[in-house]
Amino acid sequence: MQKVSRGKVFLAIGLVALVGGLTWVGGRYAASASAADERTMVLERVRTMDRLATIERVYTGVWRSESSRGADGFWEFVPGADAISRSLTSNSALVSYTARVQAGIELDQVAVSDEGDRLVIHLPAPWIEGNPGNVNAESVQSGLLWRNNNMTLTAEREAVAEARKQAVKGGISGEAIDSAAVQLNRFLDPIVEKPLEFRAPGGRVIGVPQERV
Repeated sequence: MQKVSRGKVFLAIGLVALVGGLTWVGGRYAASASAADERTMVLERVRTMDRLATIERVYTGVWRSESSRGADGFWEFVPGADAISRSLTSNSALVSYTARVQAGIELDQVAVSDEGDRLVIHLPAPWIEGNPGNVNAESVQSGLLWRNNNMTLTAEREAVAEARKQAVKGGISGEAIDSAAVQLNRFLDPIVEKPLEFRAPGGRVIGVPQERV
């Protein structure tokens, strides 16, 4: 029976340990590189879409806008002069309008983090824009001593601003964020391995329908 030297045994054990260690390190490196690649891929895919409009509301109504000029100079200090000046320079416009309010997110502001068992998509605060649709001047009145030629345009801008205010009060911001999460999940879920989690500004987790079977 041939004897094996103790040195050769230790050498063999060392080689096995070295190979095992390299395999373990290589596996961890590959997993880390894969996670980084997936995160980068998600960012690239999202940011190629630039801007995402996710929700639109339409408002109709009637809006009245008024403007006038107060007393100035010496007359500013005369009791009752300001009221008289405003009465003689009063302009008004009454418009019926349709305004569209859109909301969505800027996709170049989306952030992605890898949290081990899932990719977390951090959504930015939404943009909200109001735009006029059909605007009709129902009545325009000019002052006796001053005429505001922009009265109808002023009424239109105020009507759109009021529509946007109503949309914000009605919760369009939260709806825009939730809708963005659903749309991005539908787009990204088929092309990534890890489950996706979407978070609104402030950290709220957004529930999205599960696309995977």
